[in-house]
Amino acid sequence: MRKTIFALTVAAAAIVAVAGDVRAADTRTLSEFLASCSAKYRECRGLLGNYIEAASTQELICLPKDLSTEDAVDRELDWLRHTGASDDKLFRGNVEDAEWAAASALWPCKTE
Repeated sequence: MRKTIFALTVAAAAIVAVAGDVRAADTRTLSEFLASCSAKYRECRGLLGNYIEAASTQELICLPKDLSTEDAVDRELDWLRHTGASDDKLFRGNVEDAEWAAASALWPCKTE
């Protein structure tokens, strides 16, 4: 049991560390990020997946237990392409702000 908890803790820390490194280096606008998703589709999905997993692990967002990371990435990418792209401030702003706007709108944690 302790080995399992330790392994899960190490795995979660690794995800947070990787996502943190990726996010720290990502200074693109949402517009630039979405344009890059056409050419680098897997990389784009990987970055969003890392972000979602890190935010969920840190309990900044609350994903439904039955929602896979792949499905969450689909939903966030759709939100960014439609809602984010239609908001000029988000579209021209840093992609990290848009990622947070999408994730927090899609999977807010209930405070009740």
